[in-house]
Amino acid sequence: IYTMRCDVLLVLGSRLDLRQTGAVTGPFEQRTIIHVDCEQAEINNRIQGCHPVVADLRDFIGGMIERSQ
Repeated sequence: IYTMRCDVLLVLGSRLDLRQTGAVTGPFEQRTIIHVDCEQAEINNRIQGCHPVVADLRDFIGGMIERSQ
């Protein structure tokens, strides 16, 4: 799985449930994961240790674009 090779994983609006991660979650928990979701309950639900960003994706992406200019 390619995500197991990354240094930082930016998750935008995904629940990180079984369909996205597969059955083995250990390698995900050894990575830096920035998890952006509009619902706090979806962050650190199945995959633990994520850096939470509770935000609407439109606002988050708009803010990132503003900062890059």
